[in-house]
Amino acid sequence: MLRVGLKFARALLFVLAIFPSLSVIARFGAAQSDSNVASRRREFLQNLVAAALERTHHVVRYDPAYLRIPYPGGDVPADTGVCTDEIIRSYRSV
Repeated sequence: MLRVGLKFARALLFVLAIFPSLSVIARFGAAQSDSNVASRRREFLQNLVAAALERTHHVVRYDPAYLRIPYPGGDVPADTGVCTDEIIRSYRSV
C-alpha cells in the first residue's frame, strides 16, 4: 500500500488554486467587504489545508473500481479510494 501520492497532491492543489478566484467572484458581488466574513473564510481555508495535510499520513490504496455506497453520508472503506475521495474526506473533517 502507498501513502496518498502525487494524484492527491495535484487534485488538492487544483482545489486550493480555485479558491482565490472564488473569493474574487464573491467579493465582486458585495458592495463592502465584511472583515468577519473574510476572517471566517481564511479560517476555513487554513482548516481545510490542515485537514488535507493530515490526510497524507493515512495509508490509502488507490482503487478506481466503482462501488455503490449509501446516500447520504456513504463512503468507500477508509483504506481505499481515489484522489477525490481524499478531498471529500478533507472537507468532511473540516
